[in-house]
Amino acid sequence: MLTVVTAAPAHATATFTATFSPLSWNGSDYQDQHLGSPSGPVVIVADTSTVLTMVTSDGVTLTGINGTANIHVVLFTGHSGPGANHHVTLYIADGALTGQGQSEDAAGAQAWLRSIGGDGTITVDNFKANAFTAHGNSDYTWNGFGGFDQAGAVTVVSGRTSPPAITHSSGLNSSNAALSVSNNQTSATGVHDTFQYTTGSSGTIADLMFTLPLDTTGTPTVVSNYGIGAGTVSLGTDTNFAFIDYTVTTPASIPSGTPILIEIGGLTNTATPQSWSALYLSMDGSSTPIDGPVTVDSPAIVYGNSNTVVTVVVAKSLTFTNDTSSFILLMDPALSALADESKDVTLTVRTNASSGYTLQANDTAAGLNTGSDTIARFSSNGQTGHAAWGATVDKYGYTITPTISGTAALTGAMAGGDYAGYSNTPETLVSRSDPTGNTPDQLVITNRVKIDYAQDAGTYGDTLTYTVTPSY
Repeated sequence: MLTVVTAAPAHATATFTATFSPLSWNGSDYQDQHLGSPSGPVVIVADTSTVLTMVTSDGVTLTGINGTANIHVVLFTGHSGPGANHHVTLYIADGALTGQGQSEDAAGAQAWLRSIGGDGTITVDNFKANAFTAHGNSDYTWNGFGGFDQAGAVTVVSGRTSPPAITHSSGLNSSNAALSVSNNQTSATGVHDTFQYTTGSSGTIADLMFTLPLDTTGTPTVVSNYGIGAGTVSLGTDTNFAFIDYTVTTPASIPSGTPILIEIGGLTNTATPQSWSALYLSMDGSSTPIDGPVTVDSPAIVYGNSNTVVTVVVAKSLTFTNDTSSFILLMDPALSALADESKDVTLTVRTNASSGYTLQANDTAAGLNTGSDTIARFSSNGQTGHAAWGATVDKYGYTITPTISGTAALTGAMAGGDYAGYSNTPETLVSRSDPTGNTPDQLVITNRVKIDYAQDAGTYGDTLTYTVTPSY
């Protein structure tokens, strides 16, 4: 748990103490919760603090800072109350992290914070070197950071002050502030962002800023303003966020407890779904903070994903049928009906392959064989020797009758109804370049054998193989 020490809000001041871990007030003194005694210089302040007064836990000096050191500022996110997540500001003197065995950068600050806080969720959002420059024991220049720059001297006061409130915010209670959007969808355009809060301090507000997700874009315009004078608006970016800067044309004193509302149009939401709590700050004409910076913790803006990614997977599918696994022809040259016989084999192909398929055929023997005897192929060179059957005898060949549509087509050699002999090398019967649709392509292969008394008697055989290759 992080205990954040802040000052009373009346003058927008924050008291911070030199120690290497969070402090608590025991009624008479600050007690270090982890190390047993202050061992600074490190400063922990609330996210609403404005650094105008600095004292040490013993109420005397800022050892190692006065007149010599530069002071870094660290912005980090962590728990400052049960179940709460807050942006907290930490000020660290030059060399302090080195003294604790850590590097003088964001990684070193994060490692140290996690080691003393026991909370592995603490994340350093920003590390700014030399945020203060010490000119003397009572003269410090605030160098600023990001879009919330402020300038001027910081007075160092000796002696103990009254114990501050132990809370996660001062100046303003974040429940008094709210940010709403006209459209919370990611990447939505023409969005109106309305920011409102009740002033916690009196002052002449010249600038009012509030943060938005880093990739917020657009050309902002002032749609309406209440409780604060008319002004102009711009959209800027920092390392980790974008911010709206509302500049009042004629600044005027605004008492504490005044409700303020500003509606800004012309914005394009972040493209990243996220929950966003804005940081806001009001300043006078000298860039001195009046209220804030403070985080708007409730209600957070939830930028919802405006897209639904739909994925439909269609399985690769092919169905091939062959209606004849084997056939027998009983032939006799003495009868003309038995000397010339044919057998139809019907093949079908149905597939959703985007680039169609190729159907090929080949045989395993050089014609029909029995021992050394052969019924020769109609053509010894496959489809290249295609021709009409004519008076051919003692031969074995095939022709194709298709029922096909679309881009399906027979190979050119077989397109005219000619016969050819099978080949040991697969040859294409039909191909297409798109899916078949629900109606399959159909080929009727007519296998023909014609003999006479010159053909030796015997039982001849061959094996035909059909191969379908889809192209998905």
